[in-house]
Amino acid sequence: MKTNMTILTILVGIFCAFDSTAQPFLNWNRVNVQKQLSNKQSVFLEGDLRLFASDFDVQQFMFRAGWLTKLDNHNESDLGLAYFHSLRNSDNTKASHAEEYRLHQSFRYLYPSKFPFFARFRVEERFLPTEWTIRPRYMLGVEFPLGSGRFILSEEYLHQYHSGISRWKFDQNRVELAYKHMLSRDDKQSMYLGFMWMSQNQRDLRRYIFRLGYNLVL
Repeated sequence: MKTNMTILTILVGIFCAFDSTAQPFLNWNRVNVQKQLSNKQSVFLEGDLRLFASDFDVQQFMFRAGWLTKLDNHNESDLGLAYFHSLRNSDNTKASHAEEYRLHQSFRYLYPSKFPFFARFRVEERFLPTEWTIRPRYMLGVEFPLGSGRFILSEEYLHQYHSGISRWKFDQNRVELAYKHMLSRDDKQSMYLGFMWMSQNQRDLRRYIFRLGYNLVL
């Protein structure tokens, strides 16, 4: 574990040099609890707390619930709903809309190999106080097994349709390097440490985001 964290620290340093003009750090924290109903069906609950890392001011919190279906050994899909409450925008100004409701539908494919490759397509329907949007999200990634966990390198592109202006616009691009450490031999508990670079259309921001997660399967 110590060796893995040293490697991750070095890689994060290289990652930071990628864009030295990015805005100050954000910190996204997530807890995910999944309950298996059968070999193919599960339900899940998630909670997010997002902070400004410099002073730990709360930016946003989120609750999500959904249904996960394992289609076969390589494919799975899920659908869910979420509630977001924002206190501040990404640039630490007062939030222009405090509440948001979302629906989502996802499909994920995993190609098994020595270095597993995965792809995910997700569509979100976002309901804001003044408009609604549709946001497709495309993610590609690869995993590198190491010790009791694995490194994950991924890239996700997001664009969305705005009802207020009736057109599609680029929304975000996210590049992330992460390490997932298994806390139990049966793989039912894990910790996730991620470092993300995000380019955001809103206010033309670029951000570094440190992500911390805990996953539990019941």
